[in-house]
Amino acid sequence: MFISDRQTKLTEAINQIVAELGEFDPSDGADGAHYADGDDNPFKKDGLICGNCVAYLGLRQCDWVSGDIDPNGICKLWQIPEEVLAGYKDEQDEEDETEDYEAESEDSDEEMVDLEDVYAYEMNKSASLVPPPSVRHEANKVVLWAESNEEGVPLVVRKRAERMAAGEPVLVETLRKVRSFLEAQNSGRGVSGWTAGTAGFPSSNRVSYSAWGGKATLNWLRKLEGENG
Repeated sequence: MFISDRQTKLTEAINQIVAELGEFDPSDGADGAHYADGDDNPFKKDGLICGNCVAYLGLRQCDWVSGDIDPNGICKLWQIPEEVLAGYKDEQDEEDETEDYEAESEDSDEEMVDLEDVYAYEMNKSASLVPPPSVRHEANKVVLWAESNEEGVPLVVRKRAERMAAGEPVLVETLRKVRSFLEAQNSGRGVSGWTAGTAGFPSSNRVSYSAWGGKATLNWLRKLEGENG
């Protein structure tokens, strides 16, 4: 997925401004990016978040805006590929259908919550957990990449992404084993081919990383294990 020609021009212009004048500050002043963190971002459900922007470097850092950047935040400078936003729209439709279903079947939902509680406190490796929407969305990126460039995504990686995107349960033991891989790959965020709009995107490392849910899976595991990170 690539940003549009118009977005490319804007990205180049912003890069030039930052190179000459320094980063924007987060404020709503003349030199500010009008940044809002995730709690104040009304467009999260539409995919308009820093984590999807070409300038987001990961680890709560932005190439254009100074300070601590919430990946769920947003600012006036955002440049996000149209295909990413389209994926959120499809996911939102599915979530709306899911919410309607869950409202009619609260009993079955309680079993899922109990299972997550077991994992959160005991890390039961024999348990299976359903990936949350953020993980499914990240994995679905690989499905979309494979559709546009099948040869660029190995079959085994595509199949893993399809299962994650579909919300198929994953063994806790498997998630624990893959965590070290995700953490190692996460340290490479920001290199060429990792972010939409950069040369070689998506790189093989980014494809493998996203197939397992990427940073969303890391955040999911950290929450389940009671970590603050």
